[in-house]
Amino acid sequence: MVGKRLILESVRERDIDLLILEEWNSNIEFVRWFVRETLFSDVNISSSIGYHSVSSDNLGETDLFLEYAQGNELFCILLENKIDALAQDNQGSRYLKRAKNLEGKGYQKVQTCIIAPDRYLTTNTEVKAYEFKSSYEKISQWFESQNNDRSKYRSMVIKLAIDQERRGYTAKADATVTKFWHDYWEVVKSELPFAYMKEPYNVPEGSDWPVISFDWLPEGWILRHKLGQGVIDLETDLNEITIRIELSKIRNSSIIYSKTGKSYSFRVEIDAIDRHIPLYEQYEKVKKAIKAINTINDLKNVIMKNKSRIS
Repeated sequence: MVGKRLILESVRERDIDLLILEEWNSNIEFVRWFVRETLFSDVNISSSIGYHSVSSDNLGETDLFLEYAQGNELFCILLENKIDALAQDNQGSRYLKRAKNLEGKGYQKVQTCIIAPDRYLTTNTEVKAYEFKSSYEKISQWFESQNNDRSKYRSMVIKLAIDQERRGYTAKADATVTKFWHDYWEVVKSELPFAYMKEPYNVPEGSDWPVISFDWLPEGWILRHKLGQGVIDLETDLNEITIRIELSKIRNSSIIYSKTGKSYSFRVEIDAIDRHIPLYEQYEKVKKAIKAINTINDLKNVIMKNKSRIS
């Protein structure tokens, strides 16, 4: 904090991911301390490299992947990072399976670890599924001990994550809805590689409109899957006359237009999906939703040809 103001409005898991990742790739002393602190073994690390969000076939995603060398041997740590996000089903066991699959493929040993605030490590049973753990508090203390402005800043960021200080309202997360959103995000990531959806954490019960992006969308246009309404809306800043003209240029009768707010949206109608019911029980509906999002993507050529005029 500076005076009574926060330097950062909030600190999320991705912020800590990138902080740790930068240190792994630029500060060998931190790597040596981290491995020694985490694995309880003295190490003589000569080099290291870290990776972020590493996917492993159908076993999900590793938050942080540390590869380090001792002599001629390579070792690896698969790291899960948590601040206060709810655990996904069998997440720890999937980490162990990933580690087992990697052993013998160039690595002498692959181990799993979770980092989180102390209170998380002591209250969440999922922690036991990981071979090792380390706390934000210890990491913050290490940065503080380096006694330079850069490290002190990093220590402060981690402390903000620990305290979860933020301004304004923080909605209470709903476990069932968060699980549905995360499963939905996994499907989008797998089935729509050309699209982007922010990974969901701590989703409130009332959240019902996942947002998906394409790199071709004009500024201010937003694609929302309105789960309960059973529609995919590409919200635009177009008036009714313009959106009708653009719609006439494509040959896809499933795309219509609808007034949303002060402007109009391209829309595809689909089956309603209940965020309170597990995704696997509604998987066929979700598959149809993915198809509908692909249908919206059919607008790309029309929009790109006329992007400057439309915007």
